[in-house]
Amino acid sequence: MMFNLNKKKLSEELIKSVKAEGATDQDINWWWRGLSDLERNNVKQNNRLQILSTTAYFCETLGMSQEDAIRATIKKLINYHDFPIDQEHLNTIKRLGFGHDDCALPWELSGRIGTYIKELSKNEEDFKKQLEDFPTVNAFLRDKIRSGELKEITDYTK
Repeated sequence: MMFNLNKKKLSEELIKSVKAEGATDQDINWWWRGLSDLERNNVKQNNRLQILSTTAYFCETLGMSQEDAIRATIKKLINYHDFPIDQEHLNTIKRLGFGHDDCALPWELSGRIGTYIKELSKNEEDFKKQLEDFPTVNAFLRDKIRSGELKEITDYTK
């Protein structure tokens, strides 16, 4: 099955890999049809900037080694990546002591995750307590996707 979105053809491999992570047709359409190339690039750039600045803070201010800073960043921040995930990313995650649930999430889920996090952040203490049971924020989010707690968005225009 090929999605043809605004003259962009998404491969079966991409569709299959993001759906395996919990993305819905609505999530895929929002990312590829609802956002322009510029908007998608801005979302990616903002996420990269947050990751780089956090990692730099851990190194420069807290005196962590680069590897420890990367580990801390993976634990504390939501990480996204283009899917299907390449083997190099998987090897790095494994080398740093993490598992599949800690790997980056597909960009197609970023809208739904953003809405969910915004809602959870209304009660910051409860949110922090929930995160304590997981090695990374991404593992927490994958658990919420699997359990159905991270609800589908059927209309991204609201």
